[in-house]
Amino acid sequence: MSSVIIEFHRWEGVSFSLRHDLFHSCLRVGFASVLVSRWRITEKLRRLVNRLEIMVAGASEGMGHGQE
Repeated sequence: MSSVIIEFHRWEGVSFSLRHDLFHSCLRVGFASVLVSRWRITEKLRRLVNRLEIMVAGASEGMGHGQE
């Protein structure tokens, strides 16, 4: 398993709940490190995280959907 580091520079207008969910989504799919700084999350990143959640749910529960 290789290490992947994701860095977000600014978190303007992003709730703690969303940051928490994003962090744990990344950890569940095997990212070794998530460096949270403060950068606005783009819609593209939101879609990526949603896909990761669905993949994780499908892998661990057979057929599930990620939380939004």
